[in-house]
Amino acid sequence: MNLELLHVAATGPGDLPPLLFVHGSNLAAWCWQEHFLPYFAAEGHEAYALSLRGHGGSDGADQLSSFTLADYVADVRDVMARLPAPPVLVGHSMGGAIGQLILRDHPETIAALVLLAAVPPTGLGADTTRLVVSHAADVERMRDFNTGKADTFPIGLYLSNRLPEAERGAYAARLQPESDKAGYALTGRVVRARPVPGVPVLVLGGQTDRIVSPPSVRATAKAYATEPVMFAGMSHLMMLEPDWREVAAAVLGFLRDRPALTTMRGQG
Repeated sequence: MNLELLHVAATGPGDLPPLLFVHGSNLAAWCWQEHFLPYFAAEGHEAYALSLRGHGGSDGADQLSSFTLADYVADVRDVMARLPAPPVLVGHSMGGAIGQLILRDHPETIAALVLLAAVPPTGLGADTTRLVVSHAADVERMRDFNTGKADTFPIGLYLSNRLPEAERGAYAARLQPESDKAGYALTGRVVRARPVPGVPVLVLGGQTDRIVSPPSVRATAKAYATEPVMFAGMSHLMMLEPDWREVAAAVLGFLRDRPALTTMRGQG
């Protein structure tokens, strides 16, 4: 598979670990290009974002329905092997599940793990049930979108109405279907989580996230023996919300508070 890989070169001072951003369901690397890639590059990090197979500019769009979560893990591992040093993995939603699987199986390959509105280790079963009860019509539209029966995604599940309508519409137009196989894998237990010595984990979530509830964010943080950072008024697509800069600043603070994360570029 040829995978789309966006890169913004570091412009700030310091020899810092590269960051690899992993998108969630229905997205691609573009969601990080809007704000996060230039923000972290300006702070001295080589900033990368991939599109998983079947997403964005990567190969495999015609085979999307056949792809599994394990396929997506393989994509991230493939990109990681090309980077100049073990990266800080930043995973959103499904991308957070991928990051947790890599932490479990290959902890030596990452410098740290940042989880944004991530699928909890136990999966999204409870959150999906709650969502079906509270937003049944939107859930049905989302399923139709993922199976090609609808052209529009119910963007209110992903973004708050604090974002201007024109921006919401522009982002909604860039969403794409997701593999049912990968989605189904996220409803049950994803990983038996445990802290890994030497690999710090940051967990962030939104108080008004309709996909990954605050209790799920807290459960993820507890599994990794840390405290979550919660943002009021923040919906699921934290990297595109009006207050995205607050989220980015929290990630940057986490990185700066850990001197061990500094590394010489070019050394893996």
